[in-house]
Amino acid sequence: MKNLRINTSWDDGAYTDMKLLRLIEKYSIPAIFFIPAKNQERNVLGPKDIKEIRTIAEIGSHTYNHKYLSGIDVDDAVKEVIDGRKYLEDILSENICHFCYPGGKYTYSIARQLKPIVKTARTCYLMNVNRCDRFRIDTTFQLVYRQKSSMIKQVLAFAPLTMKPVLLKLLCSDYSIAQLLKLFLDYVVAQSIGDYHVHLWGHSWEIDQYNLWDEVEGLFKILGQYRNYFKNYSESVTF
Repeated sequence: MKNLRINTSWDDGAYTDMKLLRLIEKYSIPAIFFIPAKNQERNVLGPKDIKEIRTIAEIGSHTYNHKYLSGIDVDDAVKEVIDGRKYLEDILSENICHFCYPGGKYTYSIARQLKPIVKTARTCYLMNVNRCDRFRIDTTFQLVYRQKSSMIKQVLAFAPLTMKPVLLKLLCSDYSIAQLLKLFLDYVVAQSIGDYHVHLWGHSWEIDQYNLWDEVEGLFKILGQYRNYFKNYSESVTF
């Protein structure tokens, strides 16, 4: 029997998340926003905006200061996760159990330390459609394009074996994220047996920086063709 779950997540808590939220609401896209308390790279949403997002989407933690955990001491990394989670819980008065590593950076030592703190932790690895360790949850697509060499490495490392030749051929042409998304969705829908998680993620500030709002709306329209498989993040990452 096939089990397919489709959802999205959005990192960093930038002000442009509110513009993205309107599109998510318009197309009823399942989403979780991973929000830090602070970020030295840009301003982040305040409590009022976080509460508004929560009326439409899920909220996950993203450390307190948006620090890359692989570059700091393990004890400091744990404190970042604990403090970031508490910040959101104090605002929302609810349990925040899902976490995303800033930049996708982590170590196995840090992942082990998170087990009593959060329920799941998401990475930034791409091209995966299968569930894995709940403290190293991979993804399928990033909205903003990576360098072709990086995409090829991700395909070789994480894509389903039977899809690798098709994906590599596509990556050697002028491709779009929409083509990749449709390819993956059609692939998993065609399977009669399996447990699949198609997960799209990105940053609203990158969407704004590269003026990709029309592209995002196009992707959401594609996703809407598969809405029978929509699941919220909490349902999708239950192990």
